[in-house]
Amino acid sequence: MRLILASASPRRKELLSTLIPSFEVIPSGINEDLIEIKDPVRFALKAAEAKAESVASGTDNGVIIAADTVVSLNGRIIGKPGDENEAYDILSHLSESEHSVITGLCIIAKNGKKTKKLMDYEKTIVKMRKLKEEEIISYLSHANWRDKAGAYAIQEHGDKFIEYIIGDYHNVVGLPVKRLRKLLTQMIRSKAMNLSLVRGGDTHKEHRQQT
Repeated sequence: MRLILASASPRRKELLSTLIPSFEVIPSGINEDLIEIKDPVRFALKAAEAKAESVASGTDNGVIIAADTVVSLNGRIIGKPGDENEAYDILSHLSESEHSVITGLCIIAKNGKKTKKLMDYEKTIVKMRKLKEEEIISYLSHANWRDKAGAYAIQEHGDKFIEYIIGDYHNVVGLPVKRLRKLLTQMIRSKAMNLSLVRGGDTHKEHRQQT
């Protein structure tokens, strides 16, 4: 049975490898801008589902894992910045604020004409400290903020902006490993797939305090 990650994200690939040692990577190529949903949770779930279904349409036998991460401030989705000016505006709005990082997950198991789908999501609260103008400018000139929800990557120097995190740190990176393990275990128990997960691969902190 083929195991496929429907994402080109190196972060998701690295995190998934802590659960599954061997899998294929096939990006979905869907246009998230075409999803007209304003609710952050529903958007993340729909985007993950669309990614999984897009890749699943090209195989008759396999398990497809897809994820989509969005940042939400006061219930409004903060998208990926189109340019450096937009990235600056996003970080300025996130400064001194709590925001939510939501990742939708979708797993599709196909075996001939039989198909089983499972979906879930993870939500993490992130509080940014007050950001100085020169800090934002310096970050944008050095860090890889492009194509990042919220215009920052916590694993690429973005953690220096964080005051605290409540929830799954891996979710902020891009893949909630513990939640995904639960979904995969549920899929295995339903006998929709035959897979052995790496033990202990989802070790993480539920609450991480930055100083």
